[in-house]
Amino acid sequence: MDRLLRATVNTWNGLIAATRSEAAFRQELAVLAAAVPAAFIVGSETWKPLTLIAIVVFVLIVELLNTAIEKLADFITPAHNPSSTIAHAIRFFMTDNRFRWSKTGA
Repeated sequence: MDRLLRATVNTWNGLIAATRSEAAFRQELAVLAAAVPAAFIVGSETWKPLTLIAIVVFVLIVELLNTAIEKLADFITPAHNPSSTIAHAIRFFMTDNRFRWSKTGA
């Protein structure tokens, strides 16, 4: 039980840290807050609002993974590094285009 409590506290601290340090995460939390009531207004069947909410939660998870990778790359070598630059460019491409992909269905 102690391990579960510590994991819960660490998870909460991670969410607080991401909210304080990442503007994109705060924006996506605002989208989630707007999407939850909107999903139940727009969705006619039970599964549709749940699917819409799950998609927004998935975007939040991807943003957290993105942030973790970026912070880890900066921690390993804060100095300019060509490999780090490539990783940041790929990360930017993935996060910048995820909304475009979701709109086009690609």
